[in-house]
Amino acid sequence: MKNLLLIILFFMLLGQAKSYAQCNPDVTPPVAICVVELQRDVSPTGSMVVTAAELNAGSYDACQPSNTLGYFIELAPQSASAPGTTELTFSYNDAGDHTVVLWVVDAAGNAATCTATLHVRVCPTILSMACND
Repeated sequence: MKNLLLIILFFMLLGQAKSYAQCNPDVTPPVAICVVELQRDVSPTGSMVVTAAELNAGSYDACQPSNTLGYFIELAPQSASAPGTTELTFSYNDAGDHTVVLWVVDAAGNAATCTATLHVRVCPTILSMACND
């Protein structure tokens, strides 16, 4: 009976070990978690910037701290590799909905993505309470 318990314990531990990330070498990509939707306002005469950090909703990596990951952003469709951009600029002409891709990249170059919907809304005036409340 004691041997049976040891065997069961061994296989339970073995199963748990397989669920952890492979960190040396790091071959496990981070987990990208995006906000679902983001709404931003732009004036008719100006522009506004959306950063990759604004889309991040708790992305993480099992092999390194989240604050050391690289966060990049692009408009959909998603490219084959991470872009070098960390922010996107939108103007009055970009009003409407946009699908935005957040890339999360670890130090080993492993990458993961998620998408969010960006609602760009035009403020009729800079002093409009509807846009600046």
